Formats: sequence, structure tokens, C-alpha cells
Amino acid sequence: MLEILLVEDNDVFARLVEGLLTQTRPGGFTVHTRADLTTATQAVRERAFDAIVLDLSLPEAEGLDTLRHMLAAAPGTPMVVLTALNDENMALEAVRSGAQDYLIKTQLSGAGLRRSLLYAVERRAVFEGLGAEGGILEGLLNSMYAASGVLTAERDEVGAVIDFRWRLGNAACRPVLGVSPRDLAGHGLRETLPDLAQGAVFAGLRRVADGQGTLDLEHSILRDGALVWLRIAAAPMEGGVAVTLSDITSRKAQEVALVEARDKAEQADRTKSHMLEALSHGVRTPLNSIIGFAELMENELLGPLNHPQYRAYVKDIASSAHLLVQIVEDLMEPARFEGLARLESGSRQLIDLQPDLICVCRDGIVTLMNAAGAAMVGVQPVQSCVGRAFESFVHPDYQPIVGEGLRHLVAEQGRVPMKLISVDGREVHIDIAATQFQSENGGESVLLVARDVTERQLATRAIIQREERLRRIMETMVDGLVIIDERGIIETFNRAAERIFGYKAAEVVGAPVNLLMPEDDGAAHQSYVDAFLGTGVSQVMGGGREVQGRRKDGSIFPLDLALSALRIADQRLFIGVLRDISERKAAEERLRFLATRDHLTGLPNRAAFRDRLEEALNRAKRDDHMIGVLFIDLDHFKHINDSLGHSVGDRVLQAVGKRLEAYVRPGDTVAHMAGDEFTVILDNLQDLQDAARLASHLLDHLAQPFEVEGREIFTSGSIGIVIYPDNADDFANLMRNVDTAVNHAKKQGRNTFQFYTEKLSDVMVRRLQIENGLRRALERNELYVVYQPKVDLETA
Repeated sequence: MLEILLVEDNDVFARLVEGLLTQTRPGGFTVHTRADLTTATQAVRERAFDAIVLDLSLPEAEGLDTLRHMLAAAPGTPMVVLTALNDENMALEAVRSGAQDYLIKTQLSGAGLRRSLLYAVERRAVFEGLGAEGGILEGLLNSMYAASGVLTAERDEVGAVIDFRWRLGNAACRPVLGVSPRDLAGHGLRETLPDLAQGAVFAGLRRVADGQGTLDLEHSILRDGALVWLRIAAAPMEGGVAVTLSDITSRKAQEVALVEARDKAEQADRTKSHMLEALSHGVRTPLNSIIGFAELMENELLGPLNHPQYRAYVKDIASSAHLLVQIVEDLMEPARFEGLARLESGSRQLIDLQPDLICVCRDGIVTLMNAAGAAMVGVQPVQSCVGRAFESFVHPDYQPIVGEGLRHLVAEQGRVPMKLISVDGREVHIDIAATQFQSENGGESVLLVARDVTERQLATRAIIQREERLRRIMETMVDGLVIIDERGIIETFNRAAERIFGYKAAEVVGAPVNLLMPEDDGAAHQSYVDAFLGTGVSQVMGGGREVQGRRKDGSIFPLDLALSALRIADQRLFIGVLRDISERKAAEERLRFLATRDHLTGLPNRAAFRDRLEEALNRAKRDDHMIGVLFIDLDHFKHINDSLGHSVGDRVLQAVGKRLEAYVRPGDTVAHMAGDEFTVILDNLQDLQDAARLASHLLDHLAQPFEVEGREIFTSGSIGIVIYPDNADDFANLMRNVDTAVNHAKKQGRNTFQFYTEKLSDVMVRRLQIENGLRRALERNELYVVYQPKVDLETA
């Protein structure tokens, strides 16, 4: 049995946690709930707990301050922290600060909660078993951002390592490996991370476990469908290995990007050189030849130019050739090529920087794809997408809409939901839009822009599943759940509430909650709500209390109510968890009756008589008045039992009790002590005559016949009377003295009453002394018989 301290200020969630632990492992957990740090601190000072489940958001502290406070109060106790969905980073920091594990409230389950608590307890036991070194090791593991753990080697019958079993891991296992340390603990490497249980990694771990050095290598795994690169380092330890796994995916991506950038630069440089070479050989060389011939002709080296027009013509040819050469020189200027390259690179970078898919297709064939698009379809490098049909990336259910050269998609004129299929089979949900444009070469192309909405789809699906799970929890709750708004209008009414109140949900949802309350409580309810909304202060919010409910048939019954407030956007809701405690109250009343009442007569029993006499004595001392106690012993009651049977005797006792109650004063107490003994407490006596008159009155009525089973039965009573403060001032002495008085009344012939006096006590003391002396004399053989014959002197 594990003793768990739950520190949670939301009573509804606290009950949910208690229920999950009870349902998951009945009898395995005892949960002690505290709503704030003050009472939680007091609890850990008073007793030791096996583990603490701690909400990081409490009234007195937030976040890590909450954890630090509890760590200081209970430094040796394993702690599991609870956090909201958007606080996961804080939860990881909490583990690094000393918590054993963390749980996200919206993903809580019975099995996960139990596994987390058992893991926390076992992990702390492991570190404590290592002594001072264990504390250092735990702190070191918690502070690391790399996944680290201890694995025990499992061997076959010949001693060969066949698997490794996780003994413990640190908080970084979850972000690095995608598995929380509590889910790793106790499980094998082949089961939890099969990518690492084969090939070079497993072989290296096996060598380390066999004492053949250490391990340091890089390896890739699939985490949530994505490729992740790890640097794995391992060292031997007793019975297994200590391993560290660092996420180097970003570094690998940078290395790939650098290689691609270098390849692109080298390709561009080769293209430019080829172009320059082609220009030089194919354009500049012929131009130089033309210029050379023109100069020969102009200088008449090839013969005289007799006509002036020929000379002008040759000069024009030479001038044009020089101009063409200058143009070619300008085109081949390196700065111009670099500027054009920068312009093209900048445009491409702008496209590649876009997080959405950007794709250009012609007749359905990809002519351009940006990096984000290539990542969506899982194609690397990006250029590999070019030349492929866009339809090949589309899920078969959506391929009809992208057929016929994307004309149907263009006709939609807006965003269309669609699914892509990556090359590794992963489904990608997208919203896609298409538009047609005229390309530079005069053909028509289609521009596609698509956004990955997979995460949004998964989040929406998770919300739906979470709401469905919450609805099922609500419907299977033993307690009633009623949620109302600020106006007191019922919004939620679960099946347990239907069973408690007798209404169907359709009958009360939309109706005022006053319908479920007695009229007086219903009239005051809205004023309480308005006061809370105005001041934020409430005596009932966040805790439990007992209230009255009203069923559909109008009957009023007791309820146990736990109330909490919830704000959603600008709306405030009030959540009430209700439990019908009618049976519990009836059982409590029955137990109270059995504890304080005689089961035969229904009169107060000996314990109740003592309590009431103590109360009467306290009042008498405070108000300075007398009280009396009558002790009534029925005369010859044994004869009734012996002659008529115990059943008749019981009926007589019941009749005596009713007759005594009928003839005492209002406010006096009649009690059945045992057997044939009754007592009466006479409160606030004026004088002794009051007690004497009442005793005489009771004797007269006891002497009247009792009708039992058709018979008239006669009895009488002997009454002893004791007075406070005349005869005693405490319970013990009053009861001793009144017992003396009733015994004296019996000796006086019965059917009478006797006031206690000190003389009676002296007689009783003397009688007791004589009895004790005779008993001792018998034990010591001090008594013996002496024969004393009687002789008649006349006859001898």
C-alpha cells in the first residue's frame, strides 16, 4: 500500500485523480489530499509519504517556486508534478530541479498515473541505494539536455547479450527519443527503441557491456515519423551500460545544407566558365577575324580601293565589328554575371524561405518546387521534384481534382482541403489554392500554394477525442455533475445527476438551478453568485459542504457538494460535484442511536446517561443550582424472568421505561443502565422535597399492574436518591452514593425510596470490613466449631 500526498487546489480534479488511482489499482494507493502548500507542508511534517503528486499552480505559489517549497519541506520524498498542456517546458525544468516525473493534466490516465508513481518511487530507491553518489548522479542526470540512462544487459544461457533493459532515464528522454523515462523503465531496448536494437548500435552496446571499450557513433532513428540523428555514447558499468544520446539533427541538416550550397556554387561556376568559353570561341574569334580583314582592305594590302564607296563600306564593317566585340566584352564581365546570379539567388531564396508549399506546374508536370514543398512530399534534394507529375504526390482519394492538368483545381478559385502522400507513406493534410498565369515562353502554367495543416488537424482531432473522453468520464462518474453559468442556468447534467434528482437531462438543461434546491435555498442562491462575481470571495468555492437538494417528486434530501469555478474565454462557469448522502446520513443516525440508546427500551444507555449527567453537573456548577439522581431497582424482577420467561421480562422492562418517561418532568432524563436498573436525572431542583415527591409519584405508578401478553403483572421498585452538591460533586461519587442509597431502600422492605446520608456509607463500610475479615479468617482457618452441650441440671 503506497501512501500518496496529492496537493491540488481544484477539488473536481483532485477527486478525478483519487478515482483514477482507486480504479487502476484498488487497495494499492491511499491518497491524502491537500488544497494548498500550508496544509501540505503540515502533512509532510506529521507523517512520511511514499510519493507526492504536486500541482505546479497553487494559490500561494506558481511554477518552480511551488516545487522548491515542497522539496524543502520533504527533501527525501519522490515528487510527480502536474502541469497544463502549454507548461511542458516548465515541467521539464521541474524534473531537472528535482522532481522525479511530470504528467500533463489533459492527457491523464489511470495507467499512466500509476506507472508514473511507481517509476518515481523506484527511481528514488535506486538513487538512495547508491548513497551520496546517488544524489550526485541524480542531479547530474536531471541537469543534462541529452537523453541519458542506465541499461541492464540481458543475457542468454551462454552469457551472450540478447537485449538491454532500461533501469532508469532522465527527463531529456522525452524530447530527444519521444518516450518518457517512466515508459522506458523496466522495458527492453528492442521493445522501446527498435531502431537502436540492431546493426552497429546494438553491436557496439554489446561490446561495451562485455568490457571491450566504449562507444561513440552517429545513428538515425524515426521519431514520430520524422528522421532524427543521434550521437550515441556509452560506457560500461556493473551489469550493463550507461548511455547518452544527443540530438544532432540540426547539425546534420546544416552539414547537408552546406554540401548542397557548395555543390550549387561549383555547378554555377562551371556553367559560367563554359558560357565564357563558348562566347569566346563562337563570337569573339570570328569578330576579330572580320576586323583583321577589314583593316587589310582599308590599308589596301589586298589591293587598291579605287571607288570611295568601297573604302567607306570597309570602314563601316570594321567599326561594327569593334562595337560587337565591346558588347561581348561587357556581357562576359564577371561583375555582370555575379549580379545576375545574385538576383536569381535572391528570388529563389525568397521562395525557399516561405513555410508553405510553392510549386509551378505546366500541363501537370512540376517545373519549380520550393524547399517547404519538397519537405512535405519527402523528396530530397529539391531539384528531384522537377519533371514529376504533381498528381503523383496526391492521395488517391484526391487525385481526380488534380487531373487534366490541374484545370479542376484552378476552377475552384479558392483554398481546397487535400491530402498529400510523402515518399515514405506519411499523410500530409493541406489547404491548397491554384491560379493560372502566362509564363515567359508564352505557355500557360499553374502556380500552386499549399499550407500544411496536419498539426491543426491532429490538434482538432485531439480536442474532439479529449472532449469525448471527458464526456465518457462524466457519464461514468458515480457522483452527479451539474455545471451552471453566471445566471444560474444549467448547462451540463450527467447521468449520475439524473439518478440523484430523478430528472432527465433534457428536462433541466436550460432551466434555473433553483429547480434542484429547497425554496429557501433557491431564493438565496443567486445573491451568493452575484456576491462572488462582485468580490471574488466565497466561503464555499473550492471546498466541500453539506447542502439540501430537492428531487423531482419534491422530496428534500442531503447532498455533499464540492463547488469550483472555471473561466472559458469571457464566460464563467460553476462546476458542482454532488453525492447523495441520504444512506450515509441514515447510517450515521442509526450508529448514533445505537451508540447512545439501549437497544431494548430505546432509552439513553449508560454512556449517554454519563454524558448527560456530566453536562447537568457543569450547568449546576455554573448556575449554582441543585440536581438529583434517582436509581431505580425493580423488586423481585428475577421471579418474573424465571417464572414467565425472558421475553416477558423484556416486555416488562420496555413498559417500565415508557411509564417512567411518561411521569417525569419535562427536561428530566430517564436511562436504562442494565437489567432491571433505571436512572433518572432531575435537573434544576428547588429543594429536597421536589426529589421526594417525584420518587413517591414514580413508586405509585410502578405499583400499577402491567398488561403483557394478556397477563397482569405486578412489580414495584426501590429508589435511591443522591443530591448535588450535598452528597457529592462529581459523577463517580454521585453514582457510588446513589448505589448505597438504593441498597438501603431494599433492606427497608423494598417499594420505598431512600436519600443518601453519610451514615449509610459508614454502615456499608463497616459491613464491608466485616465481610472482608470473615473471608480472611476462613482463608487462615481462624474459625472453628466448638461443641457446647446443653445439660439439664435436674435430670442430668
